Amino acid sequence: MLHILGQTMVKHTLLQEYIVDLTNCVTQILDLTITPIAIPTIAVSSAPAGPVCVGTPVTFTATTANAGVSPSACNYTFNLLDSWGDGWNGNTMSVLQGSTVVATLSFAADENCWPCTANSLSQTVSLQSGQTYTLFWNPTPTSGTYPGEVGINVVNPSGTTIYSMPFFSQALKGTTLTTINANCSSSTIAWQVNGVAVAGANASTYTTSSLNPSDVVTASIVANSACVSSTAVVSSPSTLVVNPLIIPSVVVTSSNSSACQGTAVTFTAAGSPANVAVAAFCNYTFNMLDSWGDGWNGAQIRVMNGTTIVATLTGPTYSYPSPGFLSQTVSLQSGISYSLVWNAAGAYPEEVGVQVINSSGVNVYSMGYYSEALAGTTLATICSRLSFSVPLPVEFKWLAYCRSYKCNIH
Repeated sequence: MLHILGQTMVKHTLLQEYIVDLTNCVTQILDLTITPIAIPTIAVSSAPAGPVCVGTPVTFTATTANAGVSPSACNYTFNLLDSWGDGWNGNTMSVLQGSTVVATLSFAADENCWPCTANSLSQTVSLQSGQTYTLFWNPTPTSGTYPGEVGINVVNPSGTTIYSMPFFSQALKGTTLTTINANCSSSTIAWQVNGVAVAGANASTYTTSSLNPSDVVTASIVANSACVSSTAVVSSPSTLVVNPLIIPSVVVTSSNSSACQGTAVTFTAAGSPANVAVAAFCNYTFNMLDSWGDGWNGAQIRVMNGTTIVATLTGPTYSYPSPGFLSQTVSLQSGISYSLVWNAAGAYPEEVGVQVINSSGVNVYSMGYYSEALAGTTLATICSRLSFSVPLPVEFKWLAYCRSYKCNIH
């Protein structure tokens, strides 16, 4: 028998039940919030969106959701290495945010050890997410410090080594060793091509120019936050289409297999494929010229699509006494007409010149110096096109020679 506040509680051991007869008791209600487990999501996009040809640089971006809240700060580990075993002998390094010292790294050990063996010391430093830090090897003291014995590596919160300095790097003393962009993300992103992880590709973006037509690009995420599933989630494949490179060929035939001088001969060029698909965009190069070398002095030329400003050309930088030159690349959409408008004359318009080079390297427009009368006008209309067809614009050159009263044409 148990007595609680004058009441009797009888325990029946066999049935494992309790009968309690209590009066004047107070009931306490506990509020317990149950948070469901969130499932992260990840989606992949590309720039350009495609289609693209083999060899085209493409940047993929992973967009995530439901991956939890990242902490505002996290720990980076600095592994201080010593090849001899007697510490850093007075060498120090600083973790800096701008000119502010966030942490000083030093390694004290028995400098009179014998025998000595290489050893290490780990130092943890809390860094603010989204902030930039530098690792600086302090220049003092300048003697008796054996800098060749000093080594270091930096490990981020995910356990990845992001910087290593080997031994015998004494030439780096007194310099900034590396820049650290602190990232305290609570999730880890990885990129895959054809299901195989891309080594070192763990950022939210992945750039490559090595894709083949059948390649499949995906990204995965592993979250590490409270109430978020830690099971890896793989995105749907990128919708980017990679087209193979087509090498055109051309065959030339003539209306006559042989002809004498003065005979009209018709040559026909047949290409394969007859028409290659037109690229969605291609790059035009605008060479900005300055005869004096002091820039365009306020002059501006615009690339326009109707009333929309696509690009503004402001001229080369100061180069006096040499004439100025600066190239600017502008991506234009195939099949669209653009206009080149000299919208601001500047202080010395006679010093302004411009050339337009298409994606095939052909100069499609030139304006020389002393063309100030053209200021305020439309200089040229550009019909952007990147294609191959026959017989135009292919150029053929013929070599003719005569031998033994018979003319051969090649």
